[in-house]
Amino acid sequence: MDELSSPSTPSPTPTPDPLVTELQEQVRSLRNLVKLVLVSCFIATAALGLFLYRQTTLMKRQIDAQQVALKESQGKEREVVMRGIEVFRQYGLRDPVFATNILAKFGLAPGAPTNRPPAAR
Repeated sequence: MDELSSPSTPSPTPTPDPLVTELQEQVRSLRNLVKLVLVSCFIATAALGLFLYRQTTLMKRQIDAQQVALKESQGKEREVVMRGIEVFRQYGLRDPVFATNILAKFGLAPGAPTNRPPAAR
């Protein structure tokens, strides 16, 4: 009979080489390390995304509030400027030098006559 085909002979179990077992342990340790790094990267990315989302919403609220304040101030500012321009026009009627120099420079016509006598010099 053939020695290889007989079931009665026990097959010897090879003794593991110490170098192979050491390499297997290193591979297992490396796999655990890679998993840990991947989980850490995922957590860091999620935290950064949450932080940036929070900052974006805060900035949007601040920008909206500033736009409202800017519109209100521009409306008030326009009224003040228009009143000031009217005062300059009225003064241009009393002082011809002011009218020819300043009002003409900015393209403003003197205001409507006010029935006042010219200012005495």
